[in-house]
Amino acid sequence: MENRVISDVAVVVFARNEAPRIGHCLDSVVAQGDPSDVLFSDNGSTDGTGDIAGMFAKRLPLRIRSVVDLAPTQHIVSTGRWALDQSNAPLLVFLAGDDSWAPGFLTLALDALRGRPEVDVAFPTFVWDGPGGDRRSAPT
Repeated sequence: MENRVISDVAVVVFARNEAPRIGHCLDSVVAQGDPSDVLFSDNGSTDGTGDIAGMFAKRLPLRIRSVVDLAPTQHIVSTGRWALDQSNAPLLVFLAGDDSWAPGFLTLALDALRGRPEVDVAFPTFVWDGPGGDRRSAPT
């Protein structure tokens, strides 16, 4: 396919009505260094989420698509299929629009995966800092 981009990893961000948080999310992608492919899927946002994401096009190799309002599970599956069609990166890394990564996270995660070639899917430590307090889940 002519529209494919060759890269080691594609960062795939999906969001719906995340205007208050999407800047922080995409700033965290910028802080990873120099990602070679960033795909952003906006799921029918009505609050300008896609416009805010578009402002990152000068800082990230960003492609944006907008879809009609899909159920969350439909949007994630649709985003995954779109990302597979748009990039031939051997690894897709998904990031929800209301989440973010600590600086250096992507390098550490990719190093860990490269050290375990038998692993196909990895989940990092998840930290929730929101209503109800801090919650953590261990990596798997």
